Amino acid sequence: MNQQQPSVETDEGPLACGEPATSNGEFRALFESAPDAILVEDLDGNVLDVNPAGCRLHGLRREELIGRNFVDLVPPEDRSEALDRFADLANGRADQAEGTSYTSDGRSIPVSLRVSHFSYLGNPALLFHVSDITGQRQLEERLRQSQRMEAIGRLAGGVAHDFNNLLTAILGYTERGISSLAPDHPAQAGLIEIQKAGEQAADLTRQLLAFSRQQVLQPKVQDLNKIVTDMESLLRRTIGEDIEIVTRLEPGLERVKVDGGQIEQVLLNLAVNARDAMVDGGELFLETRDVILDEHYAAAHIPVQPGAYVALTVSDSGSGMNEDVRGQIFEPFFTTKSPDKGTGLGLSTVYGIVKQSGGYIWVNSEPGKGTSIDIFLPPVEAEIEETPAEMGIDPEIAREKTILLTEDNQMVRQLSGQVLEELGYRVLTAEDAEEALRLNASHSGRIDLLVTDLVLPGKDGLTLTRMILAENPGTRALLMTGYSSKARFNPEPLLEGTSFLQKPFTPKDLERAVGQAFQQPE
Repeated sequence: MNQQQPSVETDEGPLACGEPATSNGEFRALFESAPDAILVEDLDGNVLDVNPAGCRLHGLRREELIGRNFVDLVPPEDRSEALDRFADLANGRADQAEGTSYTSDGRSIPVSLRVSHFSYLGNPALLFHVSDITGQRQLEERLRQSQRMEAIGRLAGGVAHDFNNLLTAILGYTERGISSLAPDHPAQAGLIEIQKAGEQAADLTRQLLAFSRQQVLQPKVQDLNKIVTDMESLLRRTIGEDIEIVTRLEPGLERVKVDGGQIEQVLLNLAVNARDAMVDGGELFLETRDVILDEHYAAAHIPVQPGAYVALTVSDSGSGMNEDVRGQIFEPFFTTKSPDKGTGLGLSTVYGIVKQSGGYIWVNSEPGKGTSIDIFLPPVEAEIEETPAEMGIDPEIAREKTILLTEDNQMVRQLSGQVLEELGYRVLTAEDAEEALRLNASHSGRIDLLVTDLVLPGKDGLTLTRMILAENPGTRALLMTGYSSKARFNPEPLLEGTSFLQKPFTPKDLERAVGQAFQQPE
């Protein structure tokens, strides 16, 4: 560039950065090699000089920038605010600010500005140091999103505990009513509708707990390929014949430790969203692979951490989405669908499940180019854990078993006690931990199984479980919960010989869970 080298003299002497620059040549070398943008402007905002980083920031060559007023680079609707900010910096009312730089292709980049006053070729000038703070803004937005979701999650958790108790009673007594009446009884139709409504309410509650990461997961070491393969037939029925499912599953995939049912829910939710984006049909791709995410990838995909992962990618050939929509898709209740098509909890549920499973999720999408969602789960080196086969309960064996049932909700306690007694078990009931401990102390026989809610007045269910199991070696435990509040207990790792039953549950769910609990090793 044919331009006179700048004078670096200030009112106080040579321009300094640590040690004073001893020559204009040294200053120029620093100016040219600086990783952040540096612009020299006169007091009217005309660009006098710019370094290569400044050219890259704006997407323009040096000769295209020098001589232009900075206002020319700002969209008309933002110029008034930009002029006010420049006046504050030029007049010394401020020496730093945050603003926006605009590129030649219309993109806006959040920046931090720091300004110094100095002499350029004998005239007063401004030296602007401009830092791209896109990463900082992304972190701030993720923090705000996390805080919003945490606030809603705390509300959801508190409501879910009481709501799930009510739903357990509603679904439980409805199921018992349906089974006790003849199929042609006139009350059957109404009971079935009550049951459907209760199940829909239970699904909504589960979604709220999933996105707020307060559901109790029961992770096991599993083959992700098998989960995807087992889901294919259900996905085909769900998304319709006009969408082709294409699977690309890497053989010998590393194992993951996840709750298989929750990963199935992730696949179903993503497939349904993909279907809705392909109104005229298309292709749904399900892909698994082992990947190594390096530091470069992690830096561009905050908050992903570098390392080894098992990747699950769900992509479609649908309509895609713009940047504004993409930035909100994991927000609870955000939806682009009509009110009768969804609650806006599907993708926030996916987000919660992935995060609670120790993974990361990233979305790539452009209008007209489809959507690709990458899920990264940490691999584990362990053998696959098989789910034990369900076994029926022998009434003769049940009569020999004593269950200590602890539940503070009277409706759930009464329903659960009736179900267990009808199955043949001897049942001791308590409404809190203190009463349960008294019953344990006064009972002359063996307590074979503790069935307890996790959220109890006074001592919580996990504390009760530890105390009962310490006094009764070989006793098993079934922990009931409507949500997992880490402020109250940490369910992982599970105590030896314990299992979970998620509320709301039906009598059949309770029967099945008790049967499985007795299969746990002593």
